[in-house]
Amino acid sequence: MSPTPRAGARRAPTRVARLLRSRTTHGFLFTAPLLFLFAAFVIYPMAFGVWYALDADSYRALFADPTFRATLVNTLWYVGFAVNVKLVLALLL
Repeated sequence: MSPTPRAGARRAPTRVARLLRSRTTHGFLFTAPLLFLFAAFVIYPMAFGVWYALDADSYRALFADPTFRATLVNTLWYVGFAVNVKLVLALLL
């Protein structure tokens, strides 16, 4: 046997060529746009919200705001009174 390859012999595919032909790579390439949009519109806002919620200065500013206090009182009144009245009226029907 001679060490030279035959005329019709192919070279072994390179690592990059095998990677580009794999089903996993094709699946990732087809889902990459969706994953990008999911990260941009779901993951990033959630992470930003958690980061913002851990800031104590935000809560200090919130509880010092008179508009928030008035809104909180109105909400508690509505939940405590209006919802219960509607519930009793609905049960009487």
